[in-house]
Amino acid sequence: MLCQSQSKTGGESRVFNSIGAFSQLVRERPELANALCSNKALTRIDIDRSGESKTGPAFDINQFGLVTRFSLDNTSKWNVDEVENLQEALNWMKGKLTTDSDFYSEFKLSSGDLLVVANHKISHGRNGYEDTKGNPRQLYRALFKQTL
Repeated sequence: MLCQSQSKTGGESRVFNSIGAFSQLVRERPELANALCSNKALTRIDIDRSGESKTGPAFDINQFGLVTRFSLDNTSKWNVDEVENLQEALNWMKGKLTTDSDFYSEFKLSSGDLLVVANHKISHGRNGYEDTKGNPRQLYRALFKQTL
């Protein structure tokens, strides 16, 4: 993401090393980590505005190693009634989403700042924001479908 102009207030970027947090969970509470790896754990809705949904694990291993789909935004439905220990695992992960955590950071992009995120390794989002009249917040985004 390239910031062209920042918002009047808010709009801080949130970056969560969900792979790092999950790795700690594996060591401390493997039964909770297993819940996050269930094929029924997480349904992501309307991904990339396609209208499609996909249910699968929040963490998995593929050709890129350990990867994540962890998300807490409005595209995420956690299937806590279908997967044993999933609610407790989710609560544990949410406990790592604090500014005093080694896994989480918030910051505001300024005009000209660039943020590059490996979506399959890092979870990210932003806080709500208010635009400046006549100079709205503008971010340019790019999605690479192949490994760079």
